[in-house]
Amino acid sequence: TFVVGFAARPIGGIVFGHWGDRIGRKPMLVATFSITGLSTFAVGFLPTYAQIGIAAPILLTTLRIVQGFGLGGEWSGAAMLAAEHTEAGNRGFAGSLVQAGAPIGVIAAMLAIAMVSGWLGNRGLIEWGWRLPFFASCVLIVVGLFLRMRVEETPVVTAA
Repeated sequence: TFVVGFAARPIGGIVFGHWGDRIGRKPMLVATFSITGLSTFAVGFLPTYAQIGIAAPILLTTLRIVQGFGLGGEWSGAAMLAAEHTEAGNRGFAGSLVQAGAPIGVIAAMLAIAMVSGWLGNRGLIEWGWRLPFFASCVLIVVGLFLRMRVEETPVVTAA
């Protein structure tokens, strides 16, 4: 599922970039955050292969495609939003901060898995504990959408 998630990113970047230029960065970033967040959260509810057979990996792959599609629009749109809200001399730095989000997210995910594994042990992690970080992501989704809804549209878009 790793590859299909990455393969969907450029498509999401193109689609949401197009619409971000047409109707604004903010509505597209609310949409991309929602798509990415909800598809991530939904992974925690997936039945196992033992429960539904081949449909389980098909559903996981579908969610990873949706997640990648949303993330592709999120990543490029967030960089544009950051750069367009910043003074001309600092735009490159502001846009680069978006890139720092991915490694921070990887570190946070590794810490979450380490905590769940320490709490439940390896067996508990494999049996059902792997779902907990996906469920916990709902907190980040709510906070993120709360913050995203309060961001003003960029001056570039409002001037157009």
